[in-house]
Amino acid sequence: MESIKQSMSEMAEDFKKQMAAFQSEIDKAAPSSPTVASVSADFSTFRRFILGSLDALQKQVNFLGQQLDQQEMRSRRKMLLLHGVPESEGDSPASAVELLNRHLESKLSVDDVRRCHRVGRPHNNRLRCILMKFTDVSVRNSVWFGKKCLKGTGVTVSEFLTAPRHAVFMAARERLGIRSCWTRDGNVFVLDAAGKRCCVTTVADVEQFPAATSDRAEVAPTAAIGAVQPPAARAKRNPRSRV
Repeated sequence: MESIKQSMSEMAEDFKKQMAAFQSEIDKAAPSSPTVASVSADFSTFRRFILGSLDALQKQVNFLGQQLDQQEMRSRRKMLLLHGVPESEGDSPASAVELLNRHLESKLSVDDVRRCHRVGRPHNNRLRCILMKFTDVSVRNSVWFGKKCLKGTGVTVSEFLTAPRHAVFMAARERLGIRSCWTRDGNVFVLDAAGKRCCVTTVADVEQFPAATSDRAEVAPTAAIGAVQPPAARAKRNPRSRV
């Protein structure tokens, strides 16, 4: 879908350049000639039609992309990613469940995990995250909302975002600071300068917010959702992802 969007954008730009060049040639011709005036009027009508059609097609492609992204995110609603788990030849669902059970208040069994494996190719200098797909959303949520118990262990939990949503989240972290953005149910949220929660869906949405100062990035609350509340209450009620 991204390649289709890119092709559409490139095609639109090419059309604009070619039409601008043709319009320039028309403008150089004798402006008083009835034939030139007629051709110029017909070309202007044709150009508006083509550009309008391309714009409508681009909007349809964007809409289809959004629908596919939503569908893909729904297919991941039972999944989470574990980060910071040392790799070994003994990696298995049982070892991941054992690790979580050492820290979480709710206890899991191997039967609660439908799928569990490392993501990506082995890398000497980087730990690969573990993708866990649970049998039920409620089991997944018990891990997600209990992830505060992992604080200080070196292990973190994040949602398994689609590529577009991950790009938005990373852009938000870079612009607003790690403490002013989070994900929940696959949606990316940020805090504006006034502490108001906002949902962002594109990088362009993120860029509408003023970049955070270093002071704001350090002291911003870590888990706010909704109206402004005391930091402790926010952290308790609304855990965030950290990728």
